[in-house]
Amino acid sequence: MAQLKPTLTLVSTDATSDSLNFTITDVLTVGAPNASLARLPIVHTSTTQILADAGSDGTVYMFLHNTSTANFIKVQTASEEQFAILNAQEFAFIPVDKNKGIKVIADTAECVLEYAYWTKS
Repeated sequence: MAQLKPTLTLVSTDATSDSLNFTITDVLTVGAPNASLARLPIVHTSTTQILADAGSDGTVYMFLHNTSTANFIKVQTASEEQFAILNAQEFAFIPVDKNKGIKVIADTAECVLEYAYWTKS
């Protein structure tokens, strides 16, 4: 099986009353299906499906990056229940329930979403 090694580092001297500086790393075992990093235009007039409801249990690790400098993207389940917003230039790395799927929609104008996903093995 293939491995994916995500690392998150948060550093700040003024976000809280204490200094913030930590890193967390994991090793995720992944397999098919997966999607390499891709760019997709996202419209504001209808949702775009990124990951279909698989109809089976399991987890997909998903990377999403809003490349717009002005617009935000709403992140929803396949049944169009919104659970996140990616503001301009923001990104997310999230575990997604394969039974839920992922759709996205831009807020006020078309923008480009970078995305990739890997299925947990």
